[in-house]
Amino acid sequence: MTIVERASSGTLDADGHANGYEVQGDPAISTTLQTSTTGGGTTAQGLSTMTIYAMAGFAAVIAAGIFWWSNKKMKDSMKRGKDTSPPPTFQYEERKHWADKFDEEKK
Repeated sequence: MTIVERASSGTLDADGHANGYEVQGDPAISTTLQTSTTGGGTTAQGLSTMTIYAMAGFAAVIAAGIFWWSNKKMKDSMKRGKDTSPPPTFQYEERKHWADKFDEEKK
């Protein structure tokens, strides 16, 4: 005789809407004929659709503000005109490095 133990699992097909619960540590479900309209719709992570829309709207407002600010800065820089001041002058010093003494010995 062979005994095979398997994890309990099953599939339940119900018309309407089903909610899963735990009752005293055991899984339980409740079913209704239609989806409840009193509760807001939720996404897979549990956020309501209104929260998702609010976050998307807030992101759009921030993006519009950044584009407006960037455009304003660009127009301000164009109004300033070109810089006609002479370029700064540079003075170069001769290279002084500890390895230079080897170059002098080879000469």
